[in-house]
This record gives sequence, structure tokens and C-alpha cells, in this order.
Amino acid sequence: MTTWEVRASIRPEARPHPAVLAALRATLRGRPGTEILAMAGGIGVRLLATSPTPAGAYALALAVLTTDVLPVLDPAELNDLQVRPVSGGPAAGHPLAA
Repeated sequence: MTTWEVRASIRPEARPHPAVLAALRATLRGRPGTEILAMAGGIGVRLLATSPTPAGAYALALAVLTTDVLPVLDPAELNDLQVRPVSGGPAAGHPLAA
């Protein structure tokens, strides 16, 4: 198993109330390596996913986003989802990491 960093960019229809973001952070606290980031025009989500392949990391990230994040921010758009090997980690040499 290797560790992948997954970053998602989400654009809510309206700026979320700080209490909504606090509740979202509290929900994600149970998922180690997951954080909510404030971004211009939206919300960023960073996850660390353990998987043998980047596809598995995408799947894990989508599961977290669709069950824990997007319903809280509804209506919102998932604009970008990127998976990269953790710098210096064992996935850095993975043939599918490019």
C-alpha cells in the first residue's frame, strides 16, 4: 500500500457560513489526514489516501466527498480532483504516479 495526497476543489453556490465549515471540519476530524482549506471562490479538501494505485485513492476520495462533504455544501460543484504521490513516500516511484 502507498500513500497518495488527494486535493479537491469545490465551488459552493454561496459562501458557506463559518459554522457550516466548523461542523464539516468536526466531521472530517475522524478521518486522519483530511482537512478543509479556504480558497478564493470555494473550498479545498485535502485527503491522504492509502491505496496500491492512484485509482483507489480517487475512489476513496470520492466516497468521502460524496458522503461527508458535498451534501453539507449542497448545492456545490466538484471542480477539480487531483491525486499525487506523497512527496518522498513509497508512491513517488509508482509507474501510475505521473
